[in-house]
Amino acid sequence: MDVATRVLNKYGSKVRVTQNGSTAVIKAFIQPLNYNRKSYFDSMRLPEGTFDNNSFLMLAPPSLVLAKSVDITVESEDGVYTVKSSGNFRASDKVMYVWAVLTARTGTMEDDYD
Repeated sequence: MDVATRVLNKYGSKVRVTQNGSTAVIKAFIQPLNYNRKSYFDSMRLPEGTFDNNSFLMLAPPSLVLAKSVDITVESEDGVYTVKSSGNFRASDKVMYVWAVLTARTGTMEDDYD
């Protein structure tokens, strides 16, 4: 077991990933994305960058395989998310961890102008 997987197993939170009708429960980190050198007038400014309350970063163990172009749902105790993009971080041709950019999934909105 590599270092990234050990850290995720020890310190990560339980996350449920659903794709193609199958569900996997893993340990992962989910945190808000901070953007440096960008200006968002409607967001909260943090010392290390600008907090975007719509985008999150998930780091997961390399055993998780995320399909491309599939509706993938990620559930944690903090919320429900949809995967916008994902990929693998490789070192020496070995997948060290899986990353994914998430957006918060909200319920259907009712249009006031029907």
